[in-house]
Amino acid sequence: MTAILQIFYKCTTGYNYILCKAWYLFSVKNTYICKEISVFTCNYEQLMKERNVTIDKFKLILSFFIILIHCPILKSVPLLSWELSFGISRIAVPCFFLINGYYLVKAINNPRKIKRYLLHLAFMYLTWGVIYLPFAIDGFLVAPSFAGLLRLPNYHLWYIASLIIGTAGLFYIKNLIRNDRISDIVCLIMSLGLLLFGILSEKIELFHGELPQWLRIARRYICLGFPFIFAGYAIGSRNLDKHVIKNSYTLIGVIGLLIIGLLFEAGYSFLFSGHNEFYLFQIVVSPLLFILVLRYSSVSPSDGYFAHMSTSVYLVHVMFINFAWMLFGSMDSTGQYILVALFSLLASHCIVELNKRIPVFF
Repeated sequence: MTAILQIFYKCTTGYNYILCKAWYLFSVKNTYICKEISVFTCNYEQLMKERNVTIDKFKLILSFFIILIHCPILKSVPLLSWELSFGISRIAVPCFFLINGYYLVKAINNPRKIKRYLLHLAFMYLTWGVIYLPFAIDGFLVAPSFAGLLRLPNYHLWYIASLIIGTAGLFYIKNLIRNDRISDIVCLIMSLGLLLFGILSEKIELFHGELPQWLRIARRYICLGFPFIFAGYAIGSRNLDKHVIKNSYTLIGVIGLLIIGLLFEAGYSFLFSGHNEFYLFQIVVSPLLFILVLRYSSVSPSDGYFAHMSTSVYLVHVMFINFAWMLFGSMDSTGQYILVALFSLLASHCIVELNKRIPVFF
């Protein structure tokens, strides 16, 4: 593996050289990461351990909603296509952040575990940044800019960067303020402030024109990650799944009403304001949906296959969207979604199996 990395390292120039050098050095010096982290990484020395398999399967379902955002279907019916791709599918990213925050409960006060987790995420970001570099470098060289530099590793990898920022922020606050109640209040105020900034900045764009691109990208990196990571942490640490709307049938009804509200809000954005990333109903329905999943979840021995598949589908699907455009150009939107989803699933299975032997992908 080291020999392959050295060849790849020596054969790169320019920006590719810098990023690949960082990836090479990071991978060689930090191979222990994937071997030692028990909660957050793929430790294949103990293949079967107790996991919440329901959450893992839920993540896999969410990954196909992510594909739907990037590869809309039913474009011949514009409003329906918008409601599916830019309405209901918008709950996927917050739910991913909620799950990440939920699993931080047992590690947030352990600096060693958090450091390894953050290093693991940084390594994964660099790895997939190198993989996607050929798809992004040409556009950056034609029109270099700070915003383009932020988008360079490819536009869906912002999630990993946001996860790093949000996790580090939560860890810093929880360790700076040792009183759990006070630190949770501080995190709650920060979360509401960030969400409010995200919503208002989108409305400002609607009435006063677009904000600078670098600010729009930075908004995505900061304003979505931390609030939902903290919400997931709060659900786990406070056992909110057992206390919020205790009657599950009532909870299902409330979620249904909120989803209807989300569809109306998305319909409004379709008619008047265009593309939105922050919906008011999205902020409420995502935590409640995650709570519902927790209520009906089960723990059983598993090697984490579904969790790794969901991560891989998320990471690899943009590559197949690019390939579909290269090979077929403008094709039927629904057919493109099916094609991308199918090949992403097949490729993800291969990556998961390969990662057991060469743990560099996630």
